[in-house]
Amino acid sequence: MPGTITVPDRQHIQIKEVEIEVSTGDGDNEKTGKFTAELPKTLGDAVALLGEQDVFRRFINSYVVYLQGKERNKLSKDSKPRARASYLESLGL
Repeated sequence: MPGTITVPDRQHIQIKEVEIEVSTGDGDNEKTGKFTAELPKTLGDAVALLGEQDVFRRFINSYVVYLQGKERNKLSKDSKPRARASYLESLGL
């Protein structure tokens, strides 16, 4: 049975500042960097911040990427799991 999502008023949104890594992924010419971003702490905070439809759209997009990764691992000879994103760990996910 699904739980209840509490969506706070916009002025009560809880946000956490996290550091996110980024890279170009261009092999020998790869460039890397880091930047900070403010992310909502809970699903309710995300809905209050972005709106229900946008949160659902982003969930679907992320879930498809996840499913593609699972299938890619099945096709790959080297199917070692990828490292978890550090920003997810900083949010306790």
